[in-house]
Amino acid sequence: MQLLSEGNIPYKIHESININNNKFNIDFLILKNKTPIAVIEASKMFSIRKEPTCRGRATRGIAYLDHRFQHIKKIYPKILTIILLKTYSDKVDLIKRIAKKEILNTDHVLINEEIKNLKDILLNTIS
Repeated sequence: MQLLSEGNIPYKIHESININNNKFNIDFLILKNKTPIAVIEASKMFSIRKEPTCRGRATRGIAYLDHRFQHIKKIYPKILTIILLKTYSDKVDLIKRIAKKEILNTDHVLINEEIKNLKDILLNTIS
């Protein structure tokens, strides 16, 4: 990911974390001294064009990612959790509302143009 490389943030792509004898495949994993300090899941929500299915698909997708982070935070309570989402520009407000209602374990949800803030969030957190 270009933003992480620009910030000289070392990361691993599609790494697995063992949580209670279950492997969780993570899109981006950031380690410090071999300890996970941040996990990033990236997803596209372009199949949500038509109502009412868009609301249900978005809710399930966001809740699923957040639930995965809940398992990870049980073992690594201080880990930074981030969801990156790409969607249609006219669906951003809907996705933000859904995320606000569904998110319990995710520290940041960045949608479309907000993704450019990822480097700063990580640098402020891991430094």
